[in-house]
Amino acid sequence: MDADFSHQPAVIPQLLQAIAEGFDVVVGSRRIPGGSIIGWGVVRKTASQSAMVLTRLILGIKTRDVTTGFRAYRAGVLQQLDLETVKSNGYSFLQELIFRCERAGLKVQEVPIKFNDRERGKSKFSIREILKFFITLLRLRMDRR
Repeated sequence: MDADFSHQPAVIPQLLQAIAEGFDVVVGSRRIPGGSIIGWGVVRKTASQSAMVLTRLILGIKTRDVTTGFRAYRAGVLQQLDLETVKSNGYSFLQELIFRCERAGLKVQEVPIKFNDRERGKSKFSIREILKFFITLLRLRMDRR
């Protein structure tokens, strides 16, 4: 989860409950009914939504919020994924990790969250991160074959 309280710690019990119910990965999602983003402008919302749609179309991912870091993993799941072969970082790491989880047949559940934009600090959202995101998207598409 983000350390700037953009993610609400009060949702953690819901994530853990879904793990207890048998899901391997639980995603705190801004992109499902009941989820929302507070404090982003139109440009940021549009860029993020476009990236989600493209990722889902190009990679066949079912998860709607591929870049959220608010996640819970069943113990041992990350060992199944051979993390030493992951080539990405930042938002791209989150995108690659959920792709690998779905490709491995892991059970993924999304739980709605309200995401509050940070009040202090600086976002990692930049042209460089956007380029890395799309390069990762293309690389994963090629790996999918």
